[in-house]
Order: sequence, then C-alpha cells, then structure tokens
Amino acid sequence: MEGPVEYLSEWPPSTKHQPTATKRGNEELQTVPPKRTKTVPHSTFDSRHEGLCRPSVGEGLVVRAPTVPISTLLAQWWKSFVRSRAGPGTPETVISSSHNPRTLLHHISKLPEARGFLTARVKYLETLDEDAATHHALAATHYLLQHYSKALEYARKALGGDPDNKELLWHHELVVRQNKVLQEGADKLAGLALSEHLKMPKAAQVERRSAVDLSYEEFFTEYALTHTPVVITDAVDKMVTQPWTFDLIKEVMGSKVAPLKRVVHGSVEWARLEPAGETSVSQFVDSICQDTSSTELRYLFDWSLPLHCPELAKQLTIPRYYAGDYLQRTPPGSLYRDSWPSLFLSPAGVTSELHVDAFGSNFWMALFQGRKRWTFFPPEDLPLLYPLFPDSTDAVFQVDLSQPDLSLHPLLSLSHPTQVTLSPGELLFVPAGSPHRVENLEPSLAISANFVDSSNLDEVVRELRVNGLRDPRAQALLEAIEDPEFRREMDYGQNDLPWNEFKTWPR
Repeated sequence: MEGPVEYLSEWPPSTKHQPTATKRGNEELQTVPPKRTKTVPHSTFDSRHEGLCRPSVGEGLVVRAPTVPISTLLAQWWKSFVRSRAGPGTPETVISSSHNPRTLLHHISKLPEARGFLTARVKYLETLDEDAATHHALAATHYLLQHYSKALEYARKALGGDPDNKELLWHHELVVRQNKVLQEGADKLAGLALSEHLKMPKAAQVERRSAVDLSYEEFFTEYALTHTPVVITDAVDKMVTQPWTFDLIKEVMGSKVAPLKRVVHGSVEWARLEPAGETSVSQFVDSICQDTSSTELRYLFDWSLPLHCPELAKQLTIPRYYAGDYLQRTPPGSLYRDSWPSLFLSPAGVTSELHVDAFGSNFWMALFQGRKRWTFFPPEDLPLLYPLFPDSTDAVFQVDLSQPDLSLHPLLSLSHPTQVTLSPGELLFVPAGSPHRVENLEPSLAISANFVDSSNLDEVVRELRVNGLRDPRAQALLEAIEDPEFRREMDYGQNDLPWNEFKTWPR
C-alpha cells in the first residue's frame, strides 16, 4: 500500500549529540577525530568510489570520531549528497513513502552511493587504534552494509574490550540474532531442490473449540504449552455487560483523541505500521464505515483501554484462559501491567503485516464486529520467512504474503502456515513467538491483550534480559518476575474474572 511520497531534500533527522557506546556514556560525542589520527589520503577514495564519496560529498563525515553513531553520519551524508546533485530542473530524490527516519535510513543505506560512503567509513575506522569504540563503530557500519559475519566479528571484539557496556551487549545480541536466522536459513536452503515449481504450502485451518467444553487445563496443555493457535467460541458474549458496537464506542469515548497507524510498504517498523496522525474516536468510527477506496487507510491500533478509557475496561470480564496473567502479579506501575486490553478499530482493507508479538508474550483477541483473516506460522518457521533486524530485536520480514514470490524467497516452500477467518463473537489465542499477519476484511472492532504465564515465561525472561539493557522498566519487570517471592503457580480451576478481581493481586 503506497502512501504520500516523502521527499528528502531538507532531511535528515536531528543530529544532536547522543550518548557514546563506550563507558563514557554521559559525555558528548567527539566532533573531531581521536588523538591517533592517521591521515587518510585521497587515494583511499579510489576509482571504486569515484562519484560516491569524493571529497566534496562526505569526506569530512568519513573521518568523524568512532563514537559518532553511523546513523547520524549516514543522515548527514545523505543531506550533503542530495544537495550536491541539486540543480535547475533536477528532480527531488524519492526514497520511500515513509516519513519515518529509521525506514528512510534503511533504504538510503542500500543505495550504491551510500554503500560507497559506508565502505569509505570502514576504511577510515580500520586505520584507528583498536578499542571498544572503534570496534563497535566497525560492527555497526558493517551491519548497515549487511556484512553480517564481519559485523559479528567486530561486535565480539567490542564486547571483549568493554564487557559490561550495556549498549555493546545489546548490539551484540542484535547481530547474533541476524546471523543465527541467516545461518539456519542457509542450512535449510542447502537441502532444498530449487526449481520453477516451488509452491507456497496450503494453509491448514486453525482449530475452533467451544468455551462450553474447553477447560482451562486443556487449553493450557493442548494449546498454550504447544504454541498452537486456537479460536474459542461461546466466550466473547460473557466478557461484556452489553454488546460492544461502533455506536457504543462513539458514545463512551467518541470525544477522545487517539493516534492512528498506516501500513507502509518497505517499513522497518514492527508490522510495517507507522504513525499516521491522530483524530477523535468519533470521527474515525464514522470514517471506517464509509467507502475508503479513494483515501489512505488508517488504523486505530492497540490503544490501551485501562490508560485511555478505564470506564470501558471496567465493564470487562477476562476469560479464564488468560486470567492468570503474570503481569497482574507484578508491583503497581510495572511495565505492561496496565497496558491491556487495548482497542482495535479498522476499516476494511487494512493489514498488520507479518510480525511477532513483543517480549515473548502470548496474545489474545476478542472480535466484536467485522471479520479478520489471520495467517500464522510456528515459531520454528522464523528463518524461513526472511527476517531482518535492522535496528531492533523485533524482526521485520522481507516476504510479501499478499503475493509470495518463491523465486525470490524459496524457503517459503518449507513453511507451515495455518489460517483462520475470525468472526464476531470469537476469541483467538496467538502463542508466543508465532509470526502472523492480519487482514481486516470488513470494518472491525476488537480488543486484545498480551499476557504471560508459565507457558511462555522462559521466552519472556530471555527477551526482557535483552530489552532491559536499554529500558530500565524492562529490567525492573525482569527483576520482579525473577524475585524468589514471585508466585508462578497456575490454577487449573481458575474461573473467568471480572475486571476488578483480575486487577487485584494477591487473590
């Protein structure tokens, strides 16, 4: 889906100083080369880079200190490059329909001219003293060049020189993840007989079970522990005290202003969703029920009810399958404790592109209006879906499931998709680690929540260890969950819980 074109003549993002990636975390970035400044002759910019990184475009940036983030340098280089090409009648350079700096930089880094600049930066860094900052700069630059093995080599060297540095630990994890999925994919590809007849496997159907005869124990052992999605019927009507409709949403929260998302082709944001302004809930509800074929499709996505409309949240009863959520056992104010359930409002035609839910969490969705088509893959299929980790430990995927191209992505032929069209009144369980894509077939109204129990606790702990390197609240949540006094027992006799009981711990 294409959105408005973004021109980059007067871009990049802010170039304010950022913290360094060394122990000098509170110092400003150096704006001059470090003490050992081995002169780089112009011959370094040899014929292979002629016109790419000549002295008039980027040489001063190439020799900036290794503590200057490569993203900052690339953004500054791009601005210089565009200006150097400007002239009467010169069209503005178009990179992406995105307005997002992370997405724009990702696409810029693939340009031959940008690769010339990045290669020159590597050559310069290789002339400097070998320390953690230089190794980290080399790792980050090779990573942008998609030289992943080389990036891992330097990430290890950086960590060896400063093993307690949280930023280096985080970046090392990022590089390890990318290399791991690439190696697993290469191993699978080596055993695949490539031909013109590769096909996308036919999707199996997700099982449906009635809440009338599905006990919590059976749900937990048959679906949660096995990471198997399931649709539960005969449950949603018991979650609310009155039918949740578009009219009810307008009546209760129509005057509230909510942020919107849009799908951007080629985005490196999670699910390829990027910010798309904001509007009142009432105006948005009116818009999604109208013909949107001639307008940009936007999505009210994952908007917290406890935080933004607690009066609606208080009407809810949480189904027994999810009522044992460990997040409710953490101290008040803990990360994610009050984030969910959240609201989803969508016109027909909007998608959430392939993604994996964050921090190793399980997920449920209750659908009140409209239909949504879900496509799932088991966690072990991750390397078959061509994941990238551009600058986040949450993957984005190169495959386009709307038009799978197996000549470009042959590993898709080895995948194991399942699919279901969720209808009003149905409750969906999405297991931790399961890549999935969602298509809104009709204007839809749903709520959802991420949750943690013993079925996914190991994944959550593993992800929080990484997230905690950058986010103090994630680290605090990890410490709360790992506290010896934290109660991890599961109650197979658990019942549905009204909202106030669900939010009360201990019970």
